[in-house]
Amino acid sequence: MGKDLDKTGRGKWIQDEIKKGEWRDIKIIDADSLCDWLSLYPTVGIWMADQMGMPVEDIRPLEKYWDAILEATKIHPLSPEIFLAHRAEAKERVNQFLDNHQNRLKLTTYCPAQIPDFIAAVLQSRDDRNTWYSKTLVIDTQSAFQKMVSESGSHVFVITFEVIDEEKLISEANSREHSVIYSGKPSQNSITNSYTSTLPDIPPEYISTELDKLGYGKLEAFYFAYKCFGNPSNLRTLISGYPISPTWNLGNIDVNTILSACLFGKWDGSYEGDRKIISDFVKKPYEDWIREITNALLQSPQIPIYEENNVWKVTRKLEIWDLIWERVRAEQIQQFCKQAVQVLQEIDPKYELEPNERYMASILTKSPTYSSTLREGVADTLAFLASPLCQKNSGLDVDVQSIIQMSVREILSSPNWKLYATLDHSISLLAEASPREFLNRLRKNLKTPFIKDLIREAPNQFGPISYLPGLIWGLEKLAWSTDNLTQVIAILGDIIEMEGEPYHEKQAFRVLNTILWLPRPHTSADSKKCKAAIYSLLKNHPAIGSVLIREETSLQNKYCDGGTKPKWRGDFFGECSNVVSLYPIYCDITHYLIGNDTDFTSNLLSEYVQKNGCVRKYIVEFLENNDFNSTQQLEKHQIWLEINKALMWISRFPDNKIYSQEEVERLSAISLKLMPDEPKYKHRSLFNPINNSALYHPGILDSDASLTPQIDALKEIYSIGGISDILEFAESTSVPESVGYLFGKSAETEDDTILLPKYLTTTDEWKNKFIIGYCRGRFDKSAWQFVDSLLITSWTPNEMSVFFLSLPRMNKTWAYVSTLMGDEEKIYWEHMWPYLPKEENNWAYVLDKFLQFNLPLQAIKCISSLLFDKQKVEGEYIIGALKLLRADKNMHPYIEPYAITQILKYLAESKDINKEEIWILEVAYFSGMDVHGSLHTTIFERRLAESPEFFCEMLQLIYKSKNEQATDMKYDISIDVRNNIYYMLQHWRVIPGTRDDGTFDESAFLDWYHSVIDICQKQGLEDVAFVEIGRILTYAPEDPDGLWIHRTVANLLNEDDNESLRRHFGIGIRNKDGVHICDGEWEEQRTKNSREKADALDNAGYPLFAELMREISESYIQDKKRSEMEIRSFESF
Repeated sequence: MGKDLDKTGRGKWIQDEIKKGEWRDIKIIDADSLCDWLSLYPTVGIWMADQMGMPVEDIRPLEKYWDAILEATKIHPLSPEIFLAHRAEAKERVNQFLDNHQNRLKLTTYCPAQIPDFIAAVLQSRDDRNTWYSKTLVIDTQSAFQKMVSESGSHVFVITFEVIDEEKLISEANSREHSVIYSGKPSQNSITNSYTSTLPDIPPEYISTELDKLGYGKLEAFYFAYKCFGNPSNLRTLISGYPISPTWNLGNIDVNTILSACLFGKWDGSYEGDRKIISDFVKKPYEDWIREITNALLQSPQIPIYEENNVWKVTRKLEIWDLIWERVRAEQIQQFCKQAVQVLQEIDPKYELEPNERYMASILTKSPTYSSTLREGVADTLAFLASPLCQKNSGLDVDVQSIIQMSVREILSSPNWKLYATLDHSISLLAEASPREFLNRLRKNLKTPFIKDLIREAPNQFGPISYLPGLIWGLEKLAWSTDNLTQVIAILGDIIEMEGEPYHEKQAFRVLNTILWLPRPHTSADSKKCKAAIYSLLKNHPAIGSVLIREETSLQNKYCDGGTKPKWRGDFFGECSNVVSLYPIYCDITHYLIGNDTDFTSNLLSEYVQKNGCVRKYIVEFLENNDFNSTQQLEKHQIWLEINKALMWISRFPDNKIYSQEEVERLSAISLKLMPDEPKYKHRSLFNPINNSALYHPGILDSDASLTPQIDALKEIYSIGGISDILEFAESTSVPESVGYLFGKSAETEDDTILLPKYLTTTDEWKNKFIIGYCRGRFDKSAWQFVDSLLITSWTPNEMSVFFLSLPRMNKTWAYVSTLMGDEEKIYWEHMWPYLPKEENNWAYVLDKFLQFNLPLQAIKCISSLLFDKQKVEGEYIIGALKLLRADKNMHPYIEPYAITQILKYLAESKDINKEEIWILEVAYFSGMDVHGSLHTTIFERRLAESPEFFCEMLQLIYKSKNEQATDMKYDISIDVRNNIYYMLQHWRVIPGTRDDGTFDESAFLDWYHSVIDICQKQGLEDVAFVEIGRILTYAPEDPDGLWIHRTVANLLNEDDNESLRRHFGIGIRNKDGVHICDGEWEEQRTKNSREKADALDNAGYPLFAELMREISESYIQDKKRSEMEIRSFESF
């Protein structure tokens, strides 16, 4: 009811209505009052917006979280106890926070997303939960927090985003009387404040017990407890996607049919071997058996068996097993295991081929008997049968574990790398099936050559392929078990040793790093077991252990992905109730190694600023307690350099709180103690480019003004030790070219005679950099007087070339080159940097030299730089360079697509260049052009659109004629050029009849079209002509009267005789869409657009053309349906 009443009329209207006796009392709440109320209680406002279908982004009422949990698990709703189990201390801290109206609470956890669920569970256990729900909001982003913090009233904000500045956030919230619950990362140190509490993960046995109480079956409770990995918030996702009580039953379906499908798990019906082995198991023809499965699915579509492209998958094996386990016979398990051995022992025959031919195995008739799908399916079942989830197997009169163990032993009996490569990822499932047998076999095989063959990466058409991942992932799964950890680490160490250095780049090392991750190792083993494994690794593989410790103690070691977890073996996770941290273990080992292992200590010093606080403390203590009297001078100096490097790095970031003032003072005192006396050692820290970027480019602009201390240092070194000390000093720095340049600025003629030309052709990289810098410095000091003072005529051509390359690229330099090098001048131009300075405009001379000495690649780079600077370049130079480059196939791999594209674009836009030459160059260089960027084949496309004869000639070059008689071809070209023409036709966008100003000439288009058809019919190419014309017509412009396609083109496509043209136009429309993600919305939009276009054509009188567009519209609908089916199939899987 709505009444337009002012305040005066409200009272009278209320009295009149009450007198009627229909209402006992009436209250009027107008829109203004409602808005005022909602502004005082934003929690209610957000709840109301959510109820109205207008949720506020990144802000949600906490009560919605608990409602979502109940909705997702409505068959057996989860109880608060599941989220509170083993969390008594955290629950108590939350209750204290609420009862005492505290302003902050920090919960440390690796999974901040579970905090809202936990807080909601605590509130569910309180009598005043409605009060707290009404004032508690979950905030997902910083921007949302800034929006809500200004609201009035006292609220509780549960923060799920990462808090960067805790104190600022708390201050902002408390200033408006709000309270905050937020997350933090767990720390190795004990909690010392009153507002922080740990939110631990929950042991699986606790979750399993609570789920059992709620009515979940023991198998399901066990499965979910282990699969949520200690985070009860994961249960919502697991349970909502997994029907606890199957919505289907066997009815009159044959149990053996479903059992056999469950055991094989996956298979490919297109493989004869897959069909044969299933037929042998079920003792009936495969076709009859698959018909039974199909009928069963018709009776109960909810049975989790799906088929797509003849590939069958059982997606929820546990669900089926829970229904049929009591009817499984021992002989069925035994027979399946025998057949599993038969399938998994097969070696893929493609490994008989050379590595670069294996991708063609199916073409070369080297296909395996059984599909990889079947291999994965039976391996998965072996792991499933061996898992605790199948503990009900105890009802069988056979030891399933022993059968599986013997099966795995037989499968892996042969140390053949081809077998492991064939098994691929299935090998990790075999590791789950029988960990002991897998590890025993692998340990024995380490002594054979097979592991080295497996490690080897084999090149193929698409890059190198490693056959190691499946085995490595199997080891990673087994490491979760405390019983397997030590063996796994030992085997990984052996494999990493075989892989070779650098260790940290190897996949096996990354897995090792994940297993022994410092914050949270991926194992259920306790700290003693982890410590023993690390010490064993250090003993047997000290270099690998050293690298591991350095990696783990780095400040950058803050992220580790979830790793590979067992699929079925929940028992691997043990009963650990607390997260083990390896922080103290790594610190203790580091403390022991510092000083006892020289290489390790040296590496730690070089990585000082990257290490955590514990390691840095031990390094400082070691340096303070060592007098270094017995240390060699060079080693002592290196330590001093590393300390100074660390101090300089710290000084660049004064606001960094990681390094305390006390630590910096202690390091400074150590640096002072170790400072060397000799200048060639003492001044090395001055030549660290990290602290003075001018050292990267000395001599540019006014950079030398900041390098005065470096110049003075070199003078001091020179005064004591001469050029020999200068050279030794240059070798010890990371910027020898800067040392050479700055020394050259102060050097004299007598120094030239020592260094030149002796070091100009040195093979040592640092000497080469030094002498180049020296020549530049001498030239900047004395210019051409320096050059004239040298006896260059007595030098070799290579020495001259290196010297002149160090001088500025300018006319006078080139004059010296031409005069002094004579016939050997080419050596200089071969190495000359082709990008000219902007102030040097004699580019014509440079291009002449490049072309004279047949150096087209340098010429192309030079032309590209000139065009980039908006300079005009004569066409003869460009065409000459492109022709030379085309002729030199050795240079083709070095062509830069962007440069070629821009040069051809420039040629196409030039009016004084022969277009005949340009299109030929466009064809020649098409494969090297920037196809995915700004592609320009303008002249070729215009020529196709303007000349019917040219278009037909191009078709004749790339397609075979239907006529038996061969037609003379105007062009004699290679297969590569033919391929280019083919792909250029696919990129053709200029529709015939297009004028230079972009308008459309219908008469020119029709003349072109009819001429093409006449010529192609004579040549037997009319079919392929329709293919290309149909595609180019998709780029036809709109008609002037507003129709979406020009009526001239529409008339052509609507003709009865042009069915082939219409068909290829439709294909062109679909291909024009390109690759896209099938999200439903895209298909709906395309369907709508195509339908609207079809209606417009119908109204314009083009019924045949309209029917084509309707067919296209319907194809989009089918795409959408197919996409939805694929998504459902994937989600079910």
